[in-house]
This record gives sequence, C-alpha cells and structure tokens, in this order.
Amino acid sequence: MLQEIRICKELGVPGVTLGVLKQGCRVDVERTRALVEAAKPMDVTFSRAFDEVHDLTQALDDVITSGCTRLLTSGGARNVELGKEMLTNLVAVANSRIAIMPGGGVRHQNIVGIVKATGVNMVHSSAMDHGLNVRRESEEATGNMRIFRDSFSRLNIDDAPKQLFYKQE
Repeated sequence: MLQEIRICKELGVPGVTLGVLKQGCRVDVERTRALVEAAKPMDVTFSRAFDEVHDLTQALDDVITSGCTRLLTSGGARNVELGKEMLTNLVAVANSRIAIMPGGGVRHQNIVGIVKATGVNMVHSSAMDHGLNVRRESEEATGNMRIFRDSFSRLNIDDAPKQLFYKQE
C-alpha cells in the first residue's frame, strides 16, 4: 500500500481510498494511521471494508482517530437503501468530524432520497448503465473475481509483515 500511496503522491493524485481491518473485523487504527500519515497531504477515504465491522459506531471513531478525511459506507448493509437508517446515525455521530459518503447501490433513482434522508453532501455511484447487456462470460468472470477478492478480506492482517504497512528507514 505504501508504494501505491507514494506513486499517487508523485502523480499529484488528490486522494486515495484504503481500508485496513484487524482480525475480528475491527479497524486497525495503528496501520491505518501510518498509511494516512504516508499519504499526507492527500485526502484519505476509508473504504467499504468499514461495512464488515461489527460495531459501526466504534469503527467510526476508529476511522476518525486514524485521520481519514472521508468514509465510504453502505451503513453496514448490502446496499445504501438497506443501510439508510445507519447512514443517518453515522452522519449524526460523526458531527462533521469526517465526511460520510454513502456507496453501494446509489443510482439515479434513489440518490435524491439518500441525500435527503441521511444529510450527506456527497455520494459514490458506479454510474452503471442498466440498459447494457452483459455477456454471460463477463458475469461469470466478475463473480469469480468477487469470490477471489472476498477470500482476501478474511485473511488475518495481524500476521502480515509490518513492512507492508510501515515506511522502512
């Protein structure tokens, strides 16, 4: 992650998105803070890894403590529609200490309702064209990639070498 952050800084990218969890699905404050420090002055968004955490209110405090400027979340649910109540709660608890950006199922049909219900001032949308006919092979490949990706989300990050997260002197 550090190498990607360094490259983004060199390219003048204004921000990065990351999410580091510990075993037991808790925000890894120490490692996240180190990555945020390495990313300065870029904005850092904590990813939807947040939605895997069991106690979202505690996790919100952890993300804020880590120094992230933005949180991408569906409110811990499969999509923002199902997580709308929690998103509203997270916005209230955050109290402007961090920007909450709903993501996951944000579409032109529901964006107004999400913004009005939660009080957010930004959203993340994949801008999918639902009129597009996706070939079966593409759907299958996408499904396989998601399975592969999800298997990594269950790895024990506490066992990862520290040099993956910390700058070597």
